[in-house]
Amino acid sequence: MDTVSFSALENAREWLKSASLNKNNENYAKSLYDMEMALEIAVKGVLIALGKNFPKKHAVVGLLRRAAQENGSRSSKEFIESTEELEKIFNELLELRNISGYSFQASVKKEEFKKLAEEYYGKTAHYVELCDKEITALEKVHKKR
Repeated sequence: MDTVSFSALENAREWLKSASLNKNNENYAKSLYDMEMALEIAVKGVLIALGKNFPKKHAVVGLLRRAAQENGSRSSKEFIESTEELEKIFNELLELRNISGYSFQASVKKEEFKKLAEEYYGKTAHYVELCDKEITALEKVHKKR
């Protein structure tokens, strides 16, 4: 198992911490941006752990679902069953990232960003943790071989 997947998790946790700090400091647009990055990098960590290559683009969760299903014996049932919802949340965050990255042009008010940041932070943290568990489980399977 390549330690790159664990490095990706560490980086994802840093993005998640930044999301929390930005949310707590009322920088809600930046918080949403950070949440998307946290989840994207955690997902890429799982893809690396599965030995899958991925394009250098943001929308990679569809690849994750296919990879997890193809590697069913290596992927946990919990993870496979969660990939559809994870993909939904990721795609929503990706859209919000695009809006939040250019919040000066968007017609979204700070209160709307606040509501979105509060709604998505827990979901993002949950799925980053799920990716962490999956990478750890894949590492154990790899060590047994």
